[in-house]
Amino acid sequence: MEDRNRATPNDVVSQMDIDRKRRQEAREQERDESRHRADKSLEEGLEGTFPASDPPNVTQPGKSPQDRRPMR
Repeated sequence: MEDRNRATPNDVVSQMDIDRKRRQEAREQERDESRHRADKSLEEGLEGTFPASDPPNVTQPGKSPQDRRPMR
């Protein structure tokens, strides 16, 4: 039985395959850059609060019920 998902040295790579691979690599790079930015931001927050007993909060708290009401 032949395995169609397995590449052989003589297979032709289509432009669609190349584009798909480039999009995948771009998503992975963006994900890595996003993680790097988050890590850098956390590191800066930690340095700015050292030596504190409480760690910095990485996330923002949700809106309170008072924040959700329209201003009059």
